[in-house]
Amino acid sequence: QTIGYPIMIKAAAGGGGRGMRIARNEPSLVAGFHAARSEAEAAFGDGTDIGGGPVDDQPIHIMVGMIKPQVVHQVQPRYTEAARRAGVQGSVIVEAIIDEKGNVDNVRVLRGLPMGLDKSAIEAIQQWRFTPATMSNRPVKVYFTLTVNFTIQR
Repeated sequence: QTIGYPIMIKAAAGGGGRGMRIARNEPSLVAGFHAARSEAEAAFGDGTDIGGGPVDDQPIHIMVGMIKPQVVHQVQPRYTEAARRAGVQGSVIVEAIIDEKGNVDNVRVLRGLPMGLDKSAIEAIQQWRFTPATMSNRPVKVYFTLTVNFTIQR
């Protein structure tokens, strides 16, 4: 419910689309999970690992069954003087990779603000630290979307 639907369900074993289902709501999630497990067991002899996972140490997107990264150290971005004088306010949204140790890497702006606020948000986020995302109690590298708000206090 936190992630939202639709959700792709995939068995770790196999390939060729077998053991994959799309769930559009909670009942179809439960049914799809059981169907993916049964099909993977029948086709590949292994229906024990349903979900997904990293391939070749590449980051993955947050999915069902994972624990998201949590901020443990956050640095506030610097409000540039030009942006403050111009009254620029709003949010910078970025996508970053949070590695298995909770470090931030490869920050890229998805929606930005002018007058140096993008750069300020990136510089701050690069100093943030997280508890890593986990899947099956194992730290994994993930893509993670972060929002930095800039508001002028009057």
